[in-house]
Amino acid sequence: MRIGILGPCPPPYGGVTRVIENNTRFWKTKNVESYLLSHDIPEVPKPPSGVELVDWRQNVSLNKKFFKIVSESLRFPKIRRSYSFLKYNLSLYNVLEKLDVDLLYSHSALFEGWSSVCQSRLRDIPTVLVSYGETWMETEEHKRLCSMQKFVLKKANLVVSPSEHCRRGAINLGAEPSKTRVVYSGIDVNKFSPNSKRGILRKKHQIDDDKLVISTLGLMLRRKMDIFLECLPFLKKFEKHIKVLIGGTGKDFEYFKALLNREGLPFVKLLGFVPEEELPSFYNATDIFVVAQHTKTECMGLSMKEAMACGVPVIGPDIGGVPEAIANGETGLLFSTGNAKDLATKIEMLINNENLRKRLGERAREVAMEKFDAEACAEENLRIFEEVLEGKRY
Repeated sequence: MRIGILGPCPPPYGGVTRVIENNTRFWKTKNVESYLLSHDIPEVPKPPSGVELVDWRQNVSLNKKFFKIVSESLRFPKIRRSYSFLKYNLSLYNVLEKLDVDLLYSHSALFEGWSSVCQSRLRDIPTVLVSYGETWMETEEHKRLCSMQKFVLKKANLVVSPSEHCRRGAINLGAEPSKTRVVYSGIDVNKFSPNSKRGILRKKHQIDDDKLVISTLGLMLRRKMDIFLECLPFLKKFEKHIKVLIGGTGKDFEYFKALLNREGLPFVKLLGFVPEEELPSFYNATDIFVVAQHTKTECMGLSMKEAMACGVPVIGPDIGGVPEAIANGETGLLFSTGNAKDLATKIEMLINNENLRKRLGERAREVAMEKFDAEACAEENLRIFEEVLEGKRY
């Protein structure tokens, strides 16, 4: 099988890239050829293992399909005005002809999704589309691209979502229910596991062994981090006994840095970007992991599942795909979305109860292995591709 993947190429190394890598690394052992067809190619690209990055910029030339590609774009002004994106799609047609791929696997219901279904129609090959939280249209950009999403979701041969929550979002925008499926974004449960790396990160950041580490990790965006930071003043009474680590970078990084300086919270440390190779030690140094997004855009983040796989109890909001991973009081704790005081109460509960932390962490590890193993998820995706190619789900 030859698969053309439409998605991002690192750096930076984001969640979608890690999902692609978790798939392609396994697919390579099954003699599947994977080609990464990224619109934006970094100056020094580092494609995921198991996939070949194709530089579409070397294949731009006019052909008989040019006007069909242009005509397809006319219904969507955002594409019509983007010369770079039109050039990408023109080149993509030429590239796909040379690669002779069997199926397109697109990681967005937005521009990548449009490219995928457009090329699918022009070349008569199927598209499997992964829809994330963009289908809930909670950002202004997603709302502006609503018509594009509806078009893409209806034209894809099959829509795969990483949570039931995201599947509902796709159906709400017009995806045919019988042509949708949930496949969790897998994680490497061997790489992310309880181990002796606990002391590595603590030593690096001079954290005493007897202190509890509370951490979070992700893009520094207000919709992802502001509730967590809002809850931190409630934890001041524990400042001699805890250390809070915040990993990640993003457009709101400086805003949060200034906010923490104003609040005067010496037990909190901003780490900035945490390299991929340091993630296992980051989670293993953690006693309590927190995710605190408050919009439906979030499906089910990888960081939450990676922490679970490391045997760390996770606290998350009762929104989006989070409750599909965290069973309250069994594998972690849920707090009321957007309620910083409730989040602080749940953190305090775990600070004061070592036995509860241990019980939740052990069960979290079991669930991560049962539901989120990357190899099993990659194998399920291959089964879906075979069904699509056999015409079972057109």
